[in-house]
Amino acid sequence: MKIDRYLDKFNKKLGKIEKDRKEELGKAEKINEVDLLVKFDGYKPLKFERLKKHGQIIWDHALDAYEMTPDEFEYYLARYLYETTPEERYDKAKSEWFVHEHTTYGKVGIAHLNIDINHDVVIPISKAYGCTGDKCVPECKYYNRTGMIEDDKVIQEWMEKKTIVDLDQYKEELGEELFDKIIRDDDSYDRERMRQECIDHYCKLLYEKW
Repeated sequence: MKIDRYLDKFNKKLGKIEKDRKEELGKAEKINEVDLLVKFDGYKPLKFERLKKHGQIIWDHALDAYEMTPDEFEYYLARYLYETTPEERYDKAKSEWFVHEHTTYGKVGIAHLNIDINHDVVIPISKAYGCTGDKCVPECKYYNRTGMIEDDKVIQEWMEKKTIVDLDQYKEELGEELFDKIIRDDDSYDRERMRQECIDHYCKLLYEKW
């Protein structure tokens, strides 16, 4: 399975990182990160055009949340694993109570945080059961005050949540002409048009909503 191959690959990489994190940092510093991030930024039109083809219009600054190329995935995952400890990851996840499985967020009225609104029935917040900013309920996986999110769990979650698309797939889906125009990065692809399409799309959504 694809996920098993990635897990095996990253487990081997993690073994090296855990063995000598300082050495790994030293190697990372030799990479010109500016050039690397510029290259990654050049992938955004590929993502935009592919997602648009599938019926989605996404702001350019949010494209990485939807899909990544394999080199982006490896870079950002390795960097996240290096820069955070298992304890820090748990603390951050615990603090984000509003996305917990048992959260009260969404049940609580935005304008009146002391009530729970459900099908036009106002219920006292004291009767709303679930995680809040003060505490988690016992069945929540973040109920304990302290904990750890280990590297293998992070890898598993990234694999499940991120769509990985390699450059060959972009070329196949977008066609060689458009793909080459984007990859050349010689201003032949109009990135301003891409941004304007996003603006027009979201203005239309707002107009239809209101």
